[in-house]
Amino acid sequence: MEQVAELVARVASAPDCRSRVEAYGRLVEQFRGMACGYAYSILGDFHLAEDVAQNAFITAFGKLGQLQQPQAFPGWFRRIVWSECGRATRRRQRPATGLDDAAHVASAVPPPHDAMEREEAKDRVHAAIRTLPDSQREVTTLFYIDGYSQKQIADFLEVSVGTVNNRLSASRTRLKERMLNMVQDMLHGNAPDERFDRAVLLKLPQVSDMMEPVAHLPSTLDAFQARLILSALPNGSEIRELAPLIPIYRYPLVAHCRLPDGQDTAVEVHAYAHPLDSAERQARLLGILAELGLPVQKLLAGPALHPDFPDVGPMAVLTHLEGEDLPFWNATTDQIDLICRLVIEGVTRLHALTEPLQRHPISKTLPRRSLIWELDLIADKGGPWMTQPLFRQALARLRPALEAVAVPLVFSNGLNLTWNFKYDGRRLTGFQLFERACLEDPHIQFAKYKYWAIDTLGWGPFERAGLVERYLYDQDVSRSQFAPRLALRCLARLQECIPVRGDDDQWARERQSCLSLLEDSMRILPAN
Repeated sequence: MEQVAELVARVASAPDCRSRVEAYGRLVEQFRGMACGYAYSILGDFHLAEDVAQNAFITAFGKLGQLQQPQAFPGWFRRIVWSECGRATRRRQRPATGLDDAAHVASAVPPPHDAMEREEAKDRVHAAIRTLPDSQREVTTLFYIDGYSQKQIADFLEVSVGTVNNRLSASRTRLKERMLNMVQDMLHGNAPDERFDRAVLLKLPQVSDMMEPVAHLPSTLDAFQARLILSALPNGSEIRELAPLIPIYRYPLVAHCRLPDGQDTAVEVHAYAHPLDSAERQARLLGILAELGLPVQKLLAGPALHPDFPDVGPMAVLTHLEGEDLPFWNATTDQIDLICRLVIEGVTRLHALTEPLQRHPISKTLPRRSLIWELDLIADKGGPWMTQPLFRQALARLRPALEAVAVPLVFSNGLNLTWNFKYDGRRLTGFQLFERACLEDPHIQFAKYKYWAIDTLGWGPFERAGLVERYLYDQDVSRSQFAPRLALRCLARLQECIPVRGDDDQWARERQSCLSLLEDSMRILPAN
């Protein structure tokens, strides 16, 4: 293991962005277990601990210039992890519960008996760890998660080696031999690996300058993509044609193939914008959704990183769902009406999966995105819009309005866009794009539809045909009750995409439309 002071010095003295990120990657590799283990000892949740640890590494990267003594990095970094844990604790949400109308969905297939036993055993281990005093829990987690020495743990916690030994001995006495073995196995099994490193480095502010975006990948089939596709098909298959699934986007790609028996088939190649662990979670989720009766794609190959474009994200081959995308058939009034009804039906079916998913272990891996969580994300990000009075006032006034929203979080694919649903002209035939699956406010995605309905964005007539109003009527949500979600979406859009100033006609029109929508929403906020 490299000396910490030398690694910190290498990051500080790196001659260029690439060298700095590569040097920092060595620090991430060396301290990822420390960060995740320490965060878990505070939060008691491995998935949340990984998120917190990633945020801590990103924060430390930006503040590394403030560290005057490189050898003090371990303790300095621990305090950053501690601060991120505090922030996560303030945002932490209650477990989501199912909607009242979820009962109309067919009963879910219960988890296999052995899976339930494993989950029960994990719960016992978590409970045993929670019984330890804070100081013993920290030392135990750090010692068993990734093979750290007592000296390394002492440096990280800023205590003596003797203190570490005493705390470790006390925790061993408390846990007893059998439970200690179970604790050791669980901690080591949840240790972060190189996928964690990639996830951190991809989020660093300077990495975007080094990466080829997805849109710059070759438009024609390359050798890696060909091998990935053919690995999912019988030997002797041929790839006959390749085209984007949605014409305005590079990915997903649809590969039309000829099988050895002469039959034709089609598969999709997806390039994920998120790290490998997110793509792998989606692969697991798709199988569970299929068990629950939702027509979704099946993973055929991958996810795997492209050797020539490793920073872009993993690629996978999925089955091609039959049917057409909703946006491509919206010419007549009757067709627009049909599409609106199918969108609402599709979103309702997704939301109704909440209760059966809650009974499955996969639910613990789904992010929980409350309205307050989204508001805090905007506030933490800051940026030029924070200097604008309307933006600041909306941010302040929205908090009590959003805190008053009392609906359970529901399962969502994280987008609910019209092209997420396949249909054959009569019924929905498939659901796709679950990379961003989460538990969130049931009505927030329709605020995005409402925002896209402004004329400057031109998102097709069916999105201006009363789709949002129909949904809100079905859900018994008033315009004033919907206003906080719409204002929240406007703040996010302004912060993420629209410059504060500029004479460009496109931005000027969209800026004015978004600000007008924000003002209208703030005027009709429900009284506190």
